[in-house]
Formats: sequence, structure tokens, C-alpha cells
Amino acid sequence: QVSEYTTVTYYTTNPDCNYYTLTVSGENGTTTGGGSYLSGTTATLTAASNTCYEFTGWSDGDTSNPRTVTVTGDATYTAVFQAFTYTISYAAGANGSGTVASTTKTCGVDAVLQSNTFSRTGYTQTGWSETDGGTKAYDLGASYTADEAKTLYPYWTPNTNTAYTVYHRQEQLDGSYVTVDTDNMSGTTGASVTPAVKSYTGFTAPATQTVTIAADGSTTVTYQYTRNSYALTWDGNNGVLSGVYTNGNVKYG
Repeated sequence: QVSEYTTVTYYTTNPDCNYYTLTVSGENGTTTGGGSYLSGTTATLTAASNTCYEFTGWSDGDTSNPRTVTVTGDATYTAVFQAFTYTISYAAGANGSGTVASTTKTCGVDAVLQSNTFSRTGYTQTGWSETDGGTKAYDLGASYTADEAKTLYPYWTPNTNTAYTVYHRQEQLDGSYVTVDTDNMSGTTGASVTPAVKSYTGFTAPATQTVTIAADGSTTVTYQYTRNSYALTWDGNNGVLSGVYTNGNVKYG
């Protein structure tokens, strides 16, 4: 006896009707493509970075963006976003010496400029300039907010205790000069100074000199004091002088 019913089996192109979950994420950016997918289908993943960041790839090493994947099971895809960084370099300039380590500035995050300094004889670094020999733009250790690379140079302040020496020399009877006083002075590097002369009995002081204080403390001023001469006249006071007497000029002392 033949049954009047016939059993027919239908097959879909994807006999595995399982659904799987794709988890797509990334810190400091936006991702798409996550969700539930039928096994064997494809999914498109995208990653868009936030301000100050760039997409550098996925955690499994793939760098495609957008990225197409075939769904075969639950999977997690993590986008990697890296912040932009900028290098702040420090240059000694024409007059400085030494080295100062660079500073790395992360986009959107204030950087702290170096407090370490370069060296220059007769000067102290008190800040940073954007040009060699320029005006002061930043204090030492100040915050730097610009999202850009920069080279900074030392801003110099002249020392106020730079040494200079004043020699006072007196003329001797034989015409030579001997130092009788030495004044160890100090002042501001690069400043003009006019040291005072002294007063010595029997000597004529020279004119004052104006000099510029050298940064290395090598500036000297020499004042030479001329021994006074006096007219000598012999007078017998209505009498007669015996011996040899000569009128003329004689030096003090």
C-alpha cells in the first residue's frame, strides 16, 4: 500500500544556522561592526579616532580600515588608537654650552618644560626663548600647551656679581710705576662702569676710565698717578750761599 504522503527535505545554502556575536571596541575612538551575525556571513568593521589620536591597527595586528571579516564564531576586535606626540627640543644657541634632554608633548596634554639649564660664563639662564637670543617666552619648568613640535633656546640674564679689577699705580722717583692699591670690584656682565680714582698726597690723579664688564671677569682698569713736581728756588735772604745750589723742579718725596 502506497502512502499518499511524501516527505521532502529542503536544505538552505547555510545549513549551520547559528548566530555569533562580534564585539568591536576601541579606547579613544569610535568603532562600528559589532553585533550578531549568522555564521558564514561577512561583517565590516570600521574605526575612527578621536581628536589627538590616530588609528594604528587592530589588536590582532591587522591594519585594514575598514576591515571585512567572515563570521565563524564569537570574536572580539579591538581598535588601537595612539595619541599624537610632539618633541620639544632644547638648543644651547650661539653662546651656550651643555645639553638638555628633550621633552615629549602628548596631544591635548600640557607638557612641563625642562628646568635643567645650559651654561654661559657671566650669565644665568632664567627661561626659554623661541629664537636664539630672542625674548623670554617661557619660564623654566613652565607648562607648554601647544600641540606642535618646537625648538627652544636659553634666555640669558646677565650676572650681577661679575668681577673686574682696578689697579692704582704711583709714579716712582725713577719714573717707573708701582701698584699701591688693588680694588676687587663686581658688577653686571656687559654693563659700563666708571671706577673712581683715589686721592694721594703728592700725586695727580688721572682721568677716569669707562669700561664694559667682560663676562669672564677679565676686565681691568689701571690708573697711573703722576708724582707731583715742585719748583725749587734757593734764596740767601740777603746773604751769601756757600756750596752748590741749583734752582729747578724736584719731585715730591
